[in-house]
Amino acid sequence: IWLAGPIQLFRDGNFVGTTQWNSQTADRFRFSFGRDDRTRGTVDRVRGRSGDSGFLANRAEREVGYAYTVSGSHKSNVELLVLDPRPTSTADAIEVRTVFEPKPTANNWENRQGVHAWEQTLQPGATLKVNVGYTISFPKDPAVTGLP
Repeated sequence: IWLAGPIQLFRDGNFVGTTQWNSQTADRFRFSFGRDDRTRGTVDRVRGRSGDSGFLANRAEREVGYAYTVSGSHKSNVELLVLDPRPTSTADAIEVRTVFEPKPTANNWENRQGVHAWEQTLQPGATLKVNVGYTISFPKDPAVTGLP
């Protein structure tokens, strides 16, 4: 039995970070050991629109979309995990609709509300593309802040 507390992570003898360890919180743990210079990732904003909707335009909408692209130059397969935090609302008056291509392999990843995950094995020289889109609909009054 391991005690809960901070741990330090090292890769090839170099310090790469600190995280919290608590063996009682999950059956499985994931640790980041720094950057992989043979795997490249980009995030591009592909869509953005704001406007009105509804009868007599009493609601506003905001559309956002992103394209994640991950490519690798490893000589063997690499296990990838792509995470996307979806906007979430606790108010009934605010709706969030999502479009994913491809569909996520997990929703609410590791019990984190709104975090979607794509887990895939990346073949040597292959590229993974994930497109995410959100439409957020909300009342015009009062003003809603913190939107993407």
